[in-house]
Formats: sequence, structure tokens, C-alpha cells
Amino acid sequence: IRRPPRSTPLYSSAASDVYKRQLQWSSDGGTLFSYIGYGDPSPLAAWDVARRRALPDAEIPPVAEQIESYYLDRRVLAESERFVVIPNDVYDKQTGRLVLSAGVDLWTLGGVYQISADERTLVGSAILEPLRIWSLPGGALRFEGLVLTAASLSPDAGTIAVASGWEVRLYTRESLGF
Repeated sequence: IRRPPRSTPLYSSAASDVYKRQLQWSSDGGTLFSYIGYGDPSPLAAWDVARRRALPDAEIPPVAEQIESYYLDRRVLAESERFVVIPNDVYDKQTGRLVLSAGVDLWTLGGVYQISADERTLVGSAILEPLRIWSLPGGALRFEGLVLTAASLSPDAGTIAVASGWEVRLYTRESLGF
């Protein structure tokens, strides 16, 4: 497990007491949106990732909702074509085989699981818990660190945005070793 290198923040405001609670990428990966609050988060800010600048007049979309569903009588937290995540386990949907037991129920801690579009990476993050990144389908823990308030993997799985309090940093896949 590798520790992250130093990174330049995308956004930082030491004077702000507003903690980012959720991060969401645009479908093309060019814009990153942040939200505050629990349950039904409120829009906060948008950034042009390539230019590393705020977009003050951007229309911020609502947080992507997940339709409530169940697998093995437990609530689904994340799902892809091949995998399903329930509180702390990942299953192969076609075979029903347990792929990974995460050992921590991040969702109960206010967390979010995310499966990459290529179904090779699982990210788990929760407020004031270390970011965890696993490889799929093998289930090896590839990274653990960065105590944060929110995290989100880009659509191409090449960048992860991490919020720690009022600061948002971007890390490449290579810099975190996953």
C-alpha cells in the first residue's frame, strides 16, 4: 500500500468553515462538483478540472441518486454490470461468488462506495475515515490513507478527487498506486 505524494489543491479556502460532504464528476470528467449536507446535499461549487479554476456561474446538477435495491436481502450500496456492493462485501452478480470482504461498513459511517466504469477499481470513502481503494475482481487493497470528508473517482478512473474539510485535491491513479 503506497502513501500519496504531495498534491496541489484544486480549491482551498482556509477561511471557510464549509466542509465538502460529496463530490461528483461530470460525465466527461471535465467538471467537478461539490455539495454540502447529509441526505439531500446542497450544491456548493463547480470547478473546471483542466484549468483548475472555479466556475462561479455553473449550473450544478442534483446529486446522482441510486435507486434503492437489495441483494441477498441487504441494501445495495453500489452496483455495476458485473459487481454489487452490500454493506461490506462485493459479489460477482453472475456467479453469486463473494469477491471481496472489505472489513469495514463505510456506508454506516456516512460513506460512499464507487465502482469504476471499467469495473477494475472499487473506492470506499467515509467522513473522517481513510480512503480505501481495492482492485476488482481480485479484491486486493491497493491504497489506504488520506482522512477525508468526501472522495470521487473520475469517469475514466484516472483521477480521484479528495475533499478534506474545505480543501479539494486531485490525485492521479499512478500517484496512489492503484
